[in-house]
Amino acid sequence: MFWDDDLFDWQLDSKKHYYYNGLVAVDPMPSHTLHLQTFPNPATAEVRFALVGDGEVLIFNSSGKTVLSQHMSAGNSVLNIANLPAGLYLLTARQGKDLYVGKVAKQ
Repeated sequence: MFWDDDLFDWQLDSKKHYYYNGLVAVDPMPSHTLHLQTFPNPATAEVRFALVGDGEVLIFNSSGKTVLSQHMSAGNSVLNIANLPAGLYLLTARQGKDLYVGKVAKQ
């Protein structure tokens, strides 16, 4: 970038070209997020929650890394978190277009 005294404005000194290669497909964001009630909270070995329908359940650590992924059936569900280190985790359950989100503290 340089200052042009004739135009009394900043000007680009070179043109940049940007290219992309192909398209990346992503899942559309859910229409809305719903609260996922987890118990006990804090938990030591298991965390329980209720699902209306079948869904994919993911647990993320505080760094955003997926530490557990499991397909769960409708009804009362139990996840074994005994092998996870102590900390705060985000639990998500996707059922169709709905995304349920909850937090659980592991002791």
